[in-house]
Amino acid sequence: MAEPLDLTVADHIKADAVGEPGKRMFRIRVVSPSGAAQLWMEKEQLHALAMAIDQLLVQLQSSKLGRVQPAIPSSESGDFPNRFTIEFRVGRLGLGYDDERDLLVLLAHDQESDPEGSPTATVRASRGQMKTVSAEIGAAMTAGRPRCPLCNTPIVPGTHHACPGTNGKTPHPVNE
Repeated sequence: MAEPLDLTVADHIKADAVGEPGKRMFRIRVVSPSGAAQLWMEKEQLHALAMAIDQLLVQLQSSKLGRVQPAIPSSESGDFPNRFTIEFRVGRLGLGYDDERDLLVLLAHDQESDPEGSPTATVRASRGQMKTVSAEIGAAMTAGRPRCPLCNTPIVPGTHHACPGTNGKTPHPVNE
């Protein structure tokens, strides 16, 4: 279990995927004056985070706190160190808003930490940075394996897809 780290305000934050489609690993990398973090996540966690970011940004925009901030260009990999102050697999995520500083707050709990305890990593980022993170998550989601239009199951290139949407029919008869 990693020691808790408050990364304060992110200088750079990026969401991406590493590896070949079907075997990818998903992460968020953060660099701040307080250190650097690499947070590994499941695809579903990353997708849920993007939806939460988008919902929170819409709520903030429609509230009295609505200040428009454009997306900030994504950081190149050269902006991130090879070694991180903290690196862990995320078990639980939280997203909040610091209205005094107009920053979104990401709370990440290590998979092995006490779910009721303090977050393992706390990151604050601007609306523009988080808007960019959400877009990067969307790009990572669509860069994976193609999905069957009938059943939405990932299709593995070079293999046969037995789609339930075609009632189990295969294009080629099976020889017994």
